[in-house]
Amino acid sequence: PLEAFRCELCPTGGICNGLPRHRIVIDPGRWRANTNMTVIYDCLNTDACLGGEKSECAEGYVGNLCAVCVEGYAQPTLGGTSPPSCAKCTSNVGGLVLFAQLIVQGVVVMTIFRVASRERNGSVGLFKTLLTHFQMMVRRGYNTPLFS
Repeated sequence: PLEAFRCELCPTGGICNGLPRHRIVIDPGRWRANTNMTVIYDCLNTDACLGGEKSECAEGYVGNLCAVCVEGYAQPTLGGTSPPSCAKCTSNVGGLVLFAQLIVQGVVVMTIFRVASRERNGSVGLFKTLLTHFQMMVRRGYNTPLFS
């Protein structure tokens, strides 16, 4: 078709060298949807987009703007990073530690509540203070060195 022979400006973020659309080389840190597109986007995480003719993504990344983690990789959810980055998933030890911590905290809270309800002393105020503390930790995204 005649469109294949029509001259166009090379899009910002690409190297054309007089070649057709599908041969445009995309700069690192940029992405395009497919080889027939001349619209080139800046990636959210410049390290995730390798560029090239096919807008390849770095290891662990896939999808539009290379912003999705492939299976086996994940974005940190506690104290997330900006720009978003995908990290290789490790063993489930962190989840087990978190689960054990929640069980221990639950037992401590239940024990304080039972003691406070039996004795009716100042422990009720302590229980309410601890409960408020735990609720605020959850609401603000409690961040431990284990998950940062």
